[in-house]
Amino acid sequence: MMTGIKKRLLLIEDDNVDQMAFRRFANTNEFEYDYDIAGSIEEAEILLNSNTYDVIVSDYFLGDGIAFDILENMKHIPMVITTGAGDEALAVKAMKLGAYDYLIKDIAGYYLDMLPVTVANTINRFKTEQELIMHHENLEIIVAERTAELKNEISERKKTEKTLLKLSTAVTQSPSVIVITDLKGNLEYVNPKFTELTGYTSEEAIGKSANILKSGDQPDTVYNELWEAISSGKVWLGEFHNKKKNGEFFWESVSISPIIDEQGVAINYIKVAKDITEHKKAESELISAMKKAEESDRLKSAFLANMSHEIRTPMNGIMGFSELLKEPGLSGEKQQAYISVIEKSGMRMVSKRSGTPTKIYGYDFTGSISG
Repeated sequence: MMTGIKKRLLLIEDDNVDQMAFRRFANTNEFEYDYDIAGSIEEAEILLNSNTYDVIVSDYFLGDGIAFDILENMKHIPMVITTGAGDEALAVKAMKLGAYDYLIKDIAGYYLDMLPVTVANTINRFKTEQELIMHHENLEIIVAERTAELKNEISERKKTEKTLLKLSTAVTQSPSVIVITDLKGNLEYVNPKFTELTGYTSEEAIGKSANILKSGDQPDTVYNELWEAISSGKVWLGEFHNKKKNGEFFWESVSISPIIDEQGVAINYIKVAKDITEHKKAESELISAMKKAEESDRLKSAFLANMSHEIRTPMNGIMGFSELLKEPGLSGEKQQAYISVIEKSGMRMVSKRSGTPTKIYGYDFTGSISG
């Protein structure tokens, strides 16, 4: 016995004897289906429009048509065809058109004994096919969705690859030295500019400590400050006095910072550096020139101050005694005395050395004084 809601069956049979035989069989054998009987295609259509059925059992030849007429419009309900004795060709044709099974009627009605099993198999088969169709449709939806996702993934991957190519090209062709180390300071990547500046190839450098460039000219405090900054997630800016593979020294301006992953954890350090050796040389030369200029200005100021003092004193004597010579009634003896003072003052201003440069406080002049 089936439990729960019974399946519903529609029998389409225009022969009253066959209808009675079906009812007798159903009542006698505790038929497991609720059923309705239609005597024609017209009655069947009325019942189908107002009821829901799980299976249709239809005679092939009906008074107002054939089972194909029902089968054509009822693809959503599985159908079992019954035919007259020996009419297997029609049954096979019906199955090709969509019927699920067939039974050949016999005069004794033994075909009815096969009806419950045939109907049950038909319902189960139809259910399985519908599940497969639904599964196939769902699978197609899943495939379509996954295909769309893959297209998006491929598109995004191409964009990412394009971006990575740009970044890789930018790093490779960068005019700055770019170095990536692990958290211990061991080199994991160096760009071509690194090789150009230091002389170390990538094969020689990768796996080595960044200390291979250390010149030893800078105090440990510089490196301590560096590690303290980058290990706490900060950027360190500074200058290194480093040494090339060939032993030549060079200066570089450096920026070192941690590379952070999605969890906010430092996984590497990156160094971006620029060679400033020539700048340092120019800076040193400029400082030296400035010191020389300052020394020259100091000597010049001292010279001018001394010259001002040494010239002013005798000049005061010359000017003063020149005024005294203008006094009326001045005796010859005083005149000679005044003139002597003026001459001595002049001699103090200029020391005459015939035919050689005249020196005043270390500065040379040429010329002579006539007597």
